[in-house]
Amino acid sequence: VVRDLPLSLFDLETDRGETTDVAAEHPEVVKRLTGIADRYRRALGDSLTGISGTENRPVGRNHAE
Repeated sequence: VVRDLPLSLFDLETDRGETTDVAAEHPEVVKRLTGIADRYRRALGDSLTGISGTENRPVGRNHAE
């Protein structure tokens, strides 16, 4: 869904300060995580990208009403 956002990937076990971007070394992880994020953006919406969520409902409502 979103391809123009800058992406970074950090190994938090060895780089807790997030100083070394390892995205280029692990493109398969970036692809998998991007797919997960895209699915959630479509379902929940995202103000950063302007996507309206398909699974949102009016505030104060539930499915039983």
